[in-house]
Parts: sequence; C-alpha cells; structure tokens
Amino acid sequence: MPDFNNDSSLSLPFNYEYQGHAWAVIKSFHIRREIMDGIFQIMEKFFSKTSKLTAIRLELKMKQWTKDNRPISQFCQQLKCQLIHHYGQLYNGYIWVREQGKSKAQHYHLALLLDGQKVKHSDTVYRIAKAMWTYGNLSLPDNPFYHVHRDRLDEHRLLIYRFGNSDNKCDTHG
Repeated sequence: MPDFNNDSSLSLPFNYEYQGHAWAVIKSFHIRREIMDGIFQIMEKFFSKTSKLTAIRLELKMKQWTKDNRPISQFCQQLKCQLIHHYGQLYNGYIWVREQGKSKAQHYHLALLLDGQKVKHSDTVYRIAKAMWTYGNLSLPDNPFYHVHRDRLDEHRLLIYRFGNSDNKCDTHG
C-alpha cells in the first residue's frame, strides 16, 4: 500500500487567492471559483471540528454509464454508515468529481475526509470502500493518502493542490 504524501518540500506555483491568501491549484482547466471556494469552506468547517484530517483519494470506475450521480451518492452514504460502525461517531466529509473521457461510462474521483484523531491508517478505509463499490472497479491513484494538521499550512497547501480540480462536489457530515 502506498505511503502518505506529506512532502512539504515541493515547490508549487501560487495561482489562486482565497480570503487574501495565495494557494497553488492544479490549473488544467478553467478554475471555477464557486467550486474552489467550496473546497476551502469544507476544509474550514472540518478543522473547526477536529485538529487532524486523514484524506484518502479513490478512483471509482463505472461498468456502465448512468444519467445521474445516484451511484456515488448512495456509495458515500453507505460508506459513511460503515465507517461509523467501524470507528464510532467520527467527523467526515467528501469531495468528488464526475468525469467521462473517451470511455462509455463515467468515472469518479473521490476524496474522503476523515477525522485524523480516529482514522490514523487508511488501509481499513480502503478495504471497506473497495468491498462496497459494486458499480465497477475501485482503485488508488498515485499518492492517495494525506495527513493534515489544522496548524500546518504546508500540509494544507499540498491537499488543496491535489483537490484543485475544476468540477468537484463537496459535503461534510459529523
């Protein structure tokens, strides 16, 4: 299983401003301010509840195309229940994007945001998620795990850079 990527020595270009602070964002596409601001807001909300965050990125491929996002929505709700069953009550959230390139079916990029006080290792979360995703294949991208402390700006920057995709949807629960 890959290690956590908290390499704060990476030099990232600052190309996005949020509340007077410069941030590096992957700029492959036009940056949609309302989406990026939503990512920052979900992070602020998350860190108002807990000081540590464990983020896990997952790639979810569909067997066949669907007109709506019901599969990912149902999956996130069911996964939340399983994680609470395993870890007890924990603050959690997610960010996802739906993409469809040249393949017939869409796929999703999902980032799980979990209370780092309770979820210190990601292997269990990955195994639970993989067993639950019945719509196709679930895999890990390169550098899928992040530990972020509320007071470590360098760790925030790496996570925001990774999450800076153009069409993300955010939500938190706890």
